[in-house]
Amino acid sequence: MKIWLVAPPQMNGPQEQNSRQGMLALDMGADLTARDLGAIKHHDSQWTAAGGKPLKFGGFRRTAPRLERTLDLRFINSTPLGTEFSLEDFFQHLSAAHRQGAAPFWAAIATEPPASLVEQIALLQSAETAAPHWSDRLVVEYEQIRLQAFLAAAAGARGFVFRSRTPLDGEDSVSQLRSAAIELVCLDLSLLAPWIGAGEHLGSLDLNRHDIESALFQTERSRLAMLVRSSAQQQLVSSAPVAARLTVTIPGVSIDARPYLISEGQIRPLEFQRRGGGLRITLKRFEAFAAIVVSQDPLVINHLYRRRHNSLRRRAELHYEIAAISLAQLEEVLASENQRLASLPAAKNKLHEARANLKRCETLLDTRDDLNSLQFARRTRADIAVIRRALWEQEVVSLPSPAASPCCLNFAALPVQWALRKQTKNQPWSSNLLPGGTM
Repeated sequence: MKIWLVAPPQMNGPQEQNSRQGMLALDMGADLTARDLGAIKHHDSQWTAAGGKPLKFGGFRRTAPRLERTLDLRFINSTPLGTEFSLEDFFQHLSAAHRQGAAPFWAAIATEPPASLVEQIALLQSAETAAPHWSDRLVVEYEQIRLQAFLAAAAGARGFVFRSRTPLDGEDSVSQLRSAAIELVCLDLSLLAPWIGAGEHLGSLDLNRHDIESALFQTERSRLAMLVRSSAQQQLVSSAPVAARLTVTIPGVSIDARPYLISEGQIRPLEFQRRGGGLRITLKRFEAFAAIVVSQDPLVINHLYRRRHNSLRRRAELHYEIAAISLAQLEEVLASENQRLASLPAAKNKLHEARANLKRCETLLDTRDDLNSLQFARRTRADIAVIRRALWEQEVVSLPSPAASPCCLNFAALPVQWALRKQTKNQPWSSNLLPGGTM
């Protein structure tokens, strides 16, 4: 195994050969301005003189053409989680950067809630909710990490920076879930790497669907169509996927090309019709994500099958781990108020189904039936998503916006919100302390 480093440049430049080995890129900073141009060029000349020249990447908020031309990669850090900046806004923002930027870009993928949100939850937590300490249990769901990464790829990102303030090797369930989710997303992205990393981004497909983002990539021997669906407020709490029929036409393919579907780590050939120089394909059960590879070269397809086969066992283990931790976290939230599901009978039934599906997933995993184990893990996650979303919607329905309470910006903070409601239910309201404006 070889480790490549992304690090800030050394103050006095690379002094020894060892400091150049394994250096993939120099992080020049996240908020660069035109005043930093001289320093960047200085570091660049030092590395060139030392016999090495790693990539330079950095971020900047205002348009700076000269600065962008100096960098090899632009870093865009605009994560939507825990804010009113929707996943659709996230995609449109990155798409605009792809269209307008001179340099390729890497996109930041949030794997933890914003530090400001964690701090607010900790301050709002009362003595009654101090055990467990819910601000330490705030999580970014696997589905949210996955959606961010796939939307960024569809928007044209050439790389992904999984942002983290805390170590990934912790023994607590939050760290374990985050580590498993990142690894699984990276396995999915690795299947698509030849297109999203080195292919030509041709733009979007004409789907006439406002809830589905798409992208078409091209390499010398194949094309890849990416389809990603997100629903409202998924940057706060993810929702369960709803299967729907979707028809897509992939243009500009050769007459002997054949389409293959990549979904949930599985690969299978698709039925199609030829229409005006393209392939018309109908997906009978499109949920949240699909990638369609079209190629006439058997080597391309064999490569995909081989990569998927080599990672199948690890995928099954990660899917089970994510489902098991997510169910345990859900039950911990429910234990803080045992009667919460009483008014949601459908969600209560889903909880029983989630437990049964996870047990079945574990049994299949133990017998090395990895493909069927994956399906039951997916069903478990879908059941959990239904329950989380129902509980969250029940709480925010009376608010003008979920952002009206920080405790509604992450599912694991709902016990704090429930406690606050009880405390303020019979309390008198004081006069407005900000009569001249708002926060």
